[in-house]
Amino acid sequence: MIKYRIVFEKKGRAKYISHLDLMRTFQRAFQRAGVKVRHTEGFNPRARISIAHPLPLGMESRCEILDFEALEPLDESLVSRLNAVMPEGIVIRELRENTRKASEIAWKRYNLRLIYDTGVPQGAAEAIARLFSSGNVVIRKKTKRGEADFNISPCINSLNVAQDGNDELLLDLVASAQSPSLNPMLIVDAIGKYLPEISPDFTRCVRVEMLDEELKPF
Repeated sequence: MIKYRIVFEKKGRAKYISHLDLMRTFQRAFQRAGVKVRHTEGFNPRARISIAHPLPLGMESRCEILDFEALEPLDESLVSRLNAVMPEGIVIRELRENTRKASEIAWKRYNLRLIYDTGVPQGAAEAIARLFSSGNVVIRKKTKRGEADFNISPCINSLNVAQDGNDELLLDLVASAQSPSLNPMLIVDAIGKYLPEISPDFTRCVRVEMLDEELKPF
């Protein structure tokens, strides 16, 4: 058996596919593409596949990672074979051998787009930059035991704000992937708490890159 890794995009309407349904989608896609993968044992065998750091529902990504074990050598033709049977919005970008542990993912880069129906408030970009450079941004976060105060500042490696047109701000965010991980939507929650006058009317979030401890592409 050979360990492989697929890098894929999840965008458009596919962002509403749940993690479990996404796993089923890949299991069916492997069957339709004629890919022989390792399965679990027992009365109801399933393809042994795993997706690192599953996306929250409603979020898009350009850099999702799926690991699996093949029973035979594969080549780049697998990319087109899988794309031919994938639903709209799921696009396989790359096949590579799996030589690094997913636990080495330390940071993730996101593009957060803040959209304002009546235009970006004056001074909004500067106010957001000041807020997240303060080093003490505390929000209420849901945990397994209820809710607790959580300072998200240590989870932010970098956050750059730029205005994009009259109606949007683009936040380029590098946030921790684990111990603890930071859901980028908590950035929007923090803006709503500390800067309610510039809270956006709509937000779009895209995960764009997985990074290791040295901030190099994973």
